[in-house]
Amino acid sequence: MEQEIRYCTSFDGTRIAYSTLGDRSKPALVRVATWLTHLEYDWESPIWRPWLTELGRNFFLVRYDPRGCGLSDWNTKEISFSAWVKDLEEVVNAVGLARFALLGLSQGGPVGIEYSRNQPGKVRQLILWGAFSVGWIRRGLVSEEEKNALLTLIRGGWGKRTPAYRAMITNMFFPDANEEQSRWFNELQRKSMSAESSVRYMIEVGNIDIADKLTEISTPTLVMHSRGDSLIPYEEGRFLAASIPNARLVTLESRNHVILEREASWPKAFHEIRNFCGIETIDSTASGTGVGTTPEILTKESAGVPPSTVMSSGVPALDRLLAKGYPSKSAILIVGPSGSAKESLMYRFIQNGLTQGDTCLYVTRLSTSEVLEDAKGFGIDMKERSPLWLARDSDPVNYDTKNLASLSFNIKDVLRHNASKRIRIALDAVSSLMMTNQPETVYSFLAQLLQDAKQYDAVLLATIEETMHKPEILGAMEQVFDGVIVFSKSRDGSNGPSVLQVRKMRGMPHLLELLWEADSPSTQ
Repeated sequence: MEQEIRYCTSFDGTRIAYSTLGDRSKPALVRVATWLTHLEYDWESPIWRPWLTELGRNFFLVRYDPRGCGLSDWNTKEISFSAWVKDLEEVVNAVGLARFALLGLSQGGPVGIEYSRNQPGKVRQLILWGAFSVGWIRRGLVSEEEKNALLTLIRGGWGKRTPAYRAMITNMFFPDANEEQSRWFNELQRKSMSAESSVRYMIEVGNIDIADKLTEISTPTLVMHSRGDSLIPYEEGRFLAASIPNARLVTLESRNHVILEREASWPKAFHEIRNFCGIETIDSTASGTGVGTTPEILTKESAGVPPSTVMSSGVPALDRLLAKGYPSKSAILIVGPSGSAKESLMYRFIQNGLTQGDTCLYVTRLSTSEVLEDAKGFGIDMKERSPLWLARDSDPVNYDTKNLASLSFNIKDVLRHNASKRIRIALDAVSSLMMTNQPETVYSFLAQLLQDAKQYDAVLLATIEETMHKPEILGAMEQVFDGVIVFSKSRDGSNGPSVLQVRKMRGMPHLLELLWEADSPSTQ
């Protein structure tokens, strides 16, 4: 399944990122935004990916990141309950939905309740999961001292590399999460929003109080709540079900705020949602895959290709440094000045993929002959096994640096037609794109490319010329990518080996260095 991400503008000019997933002919389900989401990063999540897959099978799923969070504008003046309700309305209008089901998890519950109260004709069914009507501050759950201590802790520890502070929040949400799930949620907190926005969210959520409006809800409502929820007490769910006319309560045997795929309550929960929305369960054997999906494209799993966690760089010394290779579904930016041999890293990556039978796409502003000749200078012959090309002279489609929409379409077309294989992409033209387009246009192109690469389980390497761009441009670029490798001249300024520095890499906690000689046996 493939999501599409777009933007709409809310009442105060804040840009809200939203995504759609699945077939529009299916019943629409809108998930109300909550803090700690990221439309792209959630797809990598051991917590959220199973949710998205499950809901995408049966619904036309609409999600969005709230203001101050994820891909939506982080710098927004207003973070308030009324703004959240208006943002939901803007997303619904942007997608063009007439009638739909509304899923309100946690703080999304009261937002969904208020929207349903205002727009009863639009909401077909209201699903409240781990929701509440009165926030934690209004409920008087903590003293003023305890509240201030918590907010101070968030301000001081949220953005730090060490997850100790964020682990406290994770344990409140998912006390029974395994190590992988906990580690991912720790990192999500830092990636999805700033410390100051988190504090503003905590205060606003804590002051929500819509208890006196529950009797005004006329929409059919399903209330789901974990009996042992350590974040939102079970009594909150019981109160919602008792106060909303004709609401039904489903109790889930779990301690987690949101249930996890491996829990016994998982099948029951999604059966209840399908049943409530009047959807027949998709036969898991209908497609012959045995996993309950009707894929629009051939997937690696359905083709019998086992998923991989790493992809070799083609350089044994670098593979050893990176624990066997680049992480799967990652995008790596290679930064360096002219003459630092940074392109050789891409040549070896592509050559290794060709020998492994992977689909390899090389995107370049140069002609194919120029790239082949340059690779040959590093002792790499890509003529016998040639990659797919998007180049100045490629046939039938060539590459125009000024037409990024066309380039994006052509790259995605290659991904779509090779979805059953392992895919490697080399893009050696980021600097040339910056020279012929506005920075915002290039950022948008790269964001879409990274999203597409991850959707199709590809690994992307891109190069950028360090000396051609201002530090703030390079800094912005580095934030977009999962990994950054920096080439620099030899330590003493001589013509000796370059220094290859792994500045960041998903799953690698420390900065790493390697002396690099492109044509030396030490890197072979």
